[in-house]
Parts: sequence; C-alpha cells; structure tokens
Amino acid sequence: MTLKAYITNLNKYNRGELVGRWIDFPITDDEKEKLEEELNIYIDYNEDGDNYFFTDYDTDSPALYKMLKEHYRLEDLEEIAEALEDIADDDSELFDAILDNSTDLDEALTTYQDNNYHVYYNCYDMGDVAREYCEECGITSQIPEDLRYYFDYDAYGDYLYTMNYFIKLSNSYIEIW
Repeated sequence: MTLKAYITNLNKYNRGELVGRWIDFPITDDEKEKLEEELNIYIDYNEDGDNYFFTDYDTDSPALYKMLKEHYRLEDLEEIAEALEDIADDDSELFDAILDNSTDLDEALTTYQDNNYHVYYNCYDMGDVAREYCEECGITSQIPEDLRYYFDYDAYGDYLYTMNYFIKLSNSYIEIW
C-alpha cells in the first residue's frame, strides 16, 4: 500500500500563505533535511510538530484515507508507512475491510499484524461460514453420517454471527477476535 502526504508550513499558512509539497513515504534522512530547508520547517522527533501539518493524503486505500488526520508528526506517518509496506497486495482488500470496521488505525494495524482474524474464503452467507467452521473444528466428523444432512448450518451460522464479530467481503467473511 502506498502513502503520500502534503506537508504544509503551519506558520506561513496562518499568515495566509500556502507553502508545502507532496512527500512519498517512507522518507530518508536526506529528504527530511531537504524538506526542512525547502519549507523552512523544523522536523524533530522530540517535538510535537507544531510548525507543520498535513493538509492532504494520497493512498490506494479509501479506508486509510478516511482515517488519516492533519496533526500527525512526521515520525507517526513513517511508522504507518512502514506498517503498510508489510501488507501484501493481495491482502489490501482484507486490510481495508478491517480498517473500515475499526475505531482507529492502530487497532486495525494490530488486528492485521497479530493475525487476530480468520478469513472464510468462498463463503457467500453465514451458512457457508458455519459449514467451513464445523469442518475445520472437526464438529462435522463427530456427527453420525446419516444425521449430518439434518444439521442446520444456516441456523448455526446465525448463532456464530451473533456470538462473534464478522465482516462480509464480496465472496468471503472475516472473523475478528
């Protein structure tokens, strides 16, 4: 996933002058020095970043775009960008769904990085999820074969849905714990 931000000199902005530029993350130390000179700002990890702010973002994740705020420190955005680099391209829909259903960015990153979820692929309803769950847990093999056809997976899927937290994707469900 990509992340770009438009960094703006806050002091000049408060005087009616828009001075800033787009930066791609992650950013190198040389780029930071150039940025400080070019925009006449001071970037120090020990400071609150009160002489600059971010006025816009560009990312390939709509859910991430909605979560980003103006008043990050550059260090915070670098950490976010490093975490985003670890998200594989084929997991971007998964991460977007987790992010869209989280209260904040840190919670979504923790859920993803700590694998606090399970994806039920090719499940179009909770009955499909229940069937897969029962097979994975060995429940299906414990039911006598002549009774298996009478097990109500849709009803059990409704139960799972009320007892756990699921997110629906186009052809899958994500269970978050």
